[in-house]
Amino acid sequence: MNKTENDNKLLILFIILTVISGGGFFPVLFIYVLFKYVLNADSKKTTNTKPQKTERFYTQKEKEEINQCLKEHFKTNDRLIITGDISLRPQKGRYTNLRDLYVYQGEDCISALDEFKRKYNDMYEQVMDLMIQYANLPKSEKIVVQKEEPVKETKEEQTKIEYTNCSDYIDRINALNTEIEQEEITNGLYQVCAYLKQIEMIEQNFPKSHDKLTKVYQYYLPILVGILEDYKQLSGSAKSHEEFQQAEDKLIKTIILINEALKTITTTICQEEFMSLNANMSTLEMLLRKDGLIDENPFAKEVSTNGK
Repeated sequence: MNKTENDNKLLILFIILTVISGGGFFPVLFIYVLFKYVLNADSKKTTNTKPQKTERFYTQKEKEEINQCLKEHFKTNDRLIITGDISLRPQKGRYTNLRDLYVYQGEDCISALDEFKRKYNDMYEQVMDLMIQYANLPKSEKIVVQKEEPVKETKEEQTKIEYTNCSDYIDRINALNTEIEQEEITNGLYQVCAYLKQIEMIEQNFPKSHDKLTKVYQYYLPILVGILEDYKQLSGSAKSHEEFQQAEDKLIKTIILINEALKTITTTICQEEFMSLNANMSTLEMLLRKDGLIDENPFAKEVSTNGK
């Protein structure tokens, strides 16, 4: 109802009330003013009320088009760039339907697409509209963002990651040993694993000894494994080469040397413990003598008695 219609109705009401009241001007004027205020306020309220925005409805056909397009897209891409740094990515890199999609800003995950709809419906509709447009683009115009290939590690990095304790090295050396035919090398590697088993038991009983094995884990054993891997490769492809026999002889000597080194290590890593044990025993013997609880040389009597 507009302002002119309100004024016309009020004028008619004013005339009727004047006739009914017998010409009393002021009471009728008061009623007229009151009615005009109420009608104008109601009209203003009606005018200022904004129509509610209706939610965009996506047909099943539109959703199927998007879904089919995204299945193809994510076969060779790890994300779909929407605009700027906003992108969509499937959970765990596998896409089956729209529920798998997550909204990202840069490398930061904002939320799942369903949750994004509840929080930011207007933006969600913009995203859906853009995906519909993308689904209808010719294949040649679609943006391709290739999946990131995992960085290949060097042999040295793989060794550091895979072999971190004696058990790892024992398993790897035994695996290589099963493919080696040379008997001296095979027997030498069995001895290497036996020493590593001893070192492993010492580590379990004396955890502090691990600090003394840094070079063993970071240098000696990685180099040995690398040598064995190279030997295995050569024995399969260059066994008839004239230098192969020389390399094999040198490998036998190398394994002998590593066994000598491991034997020394098994003794030295417990040296402090042996010294502490001997010191404690000597201390106890000295206290017993000081308190007069044992003879000066009790073992002499035992030897003499046994001699009789």
